[in-house]
Amino acid sequence: MSPEDPYYQKGYAVYLSLITMRDMHAYFIDNIHKYVSDTIGPWRLLSVGCGNGQLDLDLLDIISQRFPLLDIEYVGLEPNRCRLDLFKKNISLYPSVSRYHFQLEQIDLDGYENRKNSEKFNLILCVRVLYYMYDKLESTFMRLINRLTVKGKLLAVHQSPSGIVQIIHAAGLEQQSPIQSCNTFHLRQALEKLVSQMPSLHFSITYLDNYVDISCLKNINSNDESERENALSLFSFFLNKKLTGIDRELVEKTAIECILSLVAFRKAGNTDSCLMFQPIGIVSLELQS
Repeated sequence: MSPEDPYYQKGYAVYLSLITMRDMHAYFIDNIHKYVSDTIGPWRLLSVGCGNGQLDLDLLDIISQRFPLLDIEYVGLEPNRCRLDLFKKNISLYPSVSRYHFQLEQIDLDGYENRKNSEKFNLILCVRVLYYMYDKLESTFMRLINRLTVKGKLLAVHQSPSGIVQIIHAAGLEQQSPIQSCNTFHLRQALEKLVSQMPSLHFSITYLDNYVDISCLKNINSNDESERENALSLFSFFLNKKLTGIDRELVEKTAIECILSLVAFRKAGNTDSCLMFQPIGIVSLELQS
């Protein structure tokens, strides 16, 4: 689906209505504030899977206010052309970042690495893309670490989309979705192995109580057509695929069953089971020498 598609826009609007990024922004700014305060010269930032730029542009806007003299060279990698086109349009909505140099490329990390260039970055962002790399976490982190300058920092944001994966698999649509379940335990395992091999590498994982709560869609089983459409458009957004015909019927039926069972778990006092996304885990990696 294209970002211009009304169906995509509706799903994205529903998604935004269910999640806040305020805590994530605060964490990023706090870390970056400590890190860039003594930076001299251009500051290079790489964003892997930058999407439509929503998070990155908000972040750069705040940085521009905190550090008005800091010059930033931004490189954004995004394989989805439609989202990259939307990023380019969104830049004009942030006058404060117009002085920065933007290099946006329609390419994934593998394609970027295949160029065999030696570019280094002060900061690398990897936000909500690790579940696309669940089968090669260790090698992905190693490639990104090799892109860091001394004292460079990698900030990766991860949520395991357990509820969505559950619905996708139950509906038999797993072959049509790039999203896979990859929890924070897998991340910690990969990171601990890397740290044991690289004493100069320091990492931490911070958890934020910030998630998408699907219990607000509990009325999906009612006769309210708008509620059903909201839920379906949300799942379409995550699948990046407009649901029609048998796919729509499968997801609609499965979503209803999953949501109602999750709401029942919540009523029984099990709050964790009603999360479409697990709480955000922010991985902070710093190459100290």
